Amino acid sequence: MTRQPTRRTGYALGSLAATMMALAGCADVSDTGARTPTTGSESGSAAISESVPATTTPVDPTATDEPTPTQATGSPSAPSDSKTTELPSTSSLPAPSTAATPPPGQGGDSRPERARKSRIPAAALPGFNDEWVWQQADSGPGPGQHLPGLCLQSPLTAIGAVAEHRTDFVSDLADTEAAVQLTAVLPDEQTARTASDVLLTWQRDCATHARSGLGLKRVKVGGPAETPTDVGVGVHWLSTYGPVEGDPNAAWFVAEGFVADGDTMTYLVMTSVGQDYNYPPGRTPIELSLQAAAHALIKSR
Repeated sequence: MTRQPTRRTGYALGSLAATMMALAGCADVSDTGARTPTTGSESGSAAISESVPATTTPVDPTATDEPTPTQATGSPSAPSDSKTTELPSTSSLPAPSTAATPPPGQGGDSRPERARKSRIPAAALPGFNDEWVWQQADSGPGPGQHLPGLCLQSPLTAIGAVAEHRTDFVSDLADTEAAVQLTAVLPDEQTARTASDVLLTWQRDCATHARSGLGLKRVKVGGPAETPTDVGVGVHWLSTYGPVEGDPNAAWFVAEGFVADGDTMTYLVMTSVGQDYNYPPGRTPIELSLQAAAHALIKSR
């Protein structure tokens, strides 16, 4: 019959251990079945392990030789407040922003700044010949006191732009030549496409507007043409009017064009005086300037 452990188990086992030690001292050392004498503490531990089932006595972790897990290696099934404060966790990192992207046209000062950054540097603006050098004469928000060119009937803000910036260029090589760049940011790409359609409508009405609206004479407006740029197709055309004071054989040449990049647009006007306007195909000043404008639009993104 198996003896049930009682509260005095430690005392009984201690007596039994003492008896066994005494008998071991009298035993024949030549007996191969005898055990090697041990210290009292070792024999006591052996007796406990042999006499008491492991399931009946709670195990004290501090009595074992194996290291107990620390909080750094503890089980994830038992998190504690101390682990949260001592160890890095994703909860301590900044949470991803859940704020909605501002609707187009409500981005604060970012759109006026983008319009400003879309300017072509004076050194990068093509001129009327290889020796031409431009200087920036003025630059600021808005379309200016007078609209540039012959075809614009209103500021770009009137056809959907939420920000507009104007930059004027002049040259020391001539006092009649000039260039103007209007840069605008619209609420979205669809609005920019709609604005482009309006500009084409104004181009078709340009001759009438130049005569009746601006009071110009001998107005001729060429048809729109396309030129490739790094942001898509640019559109341009050439108009003339006269006379030129002091030179009856000359005319005013006004090249206009625009190019859009997503929700951002550039409108260019280049004015010169001469008796002819001869450039190789694809190498007119307005075409090269639209390509430069495309580069500036890319940098403003």
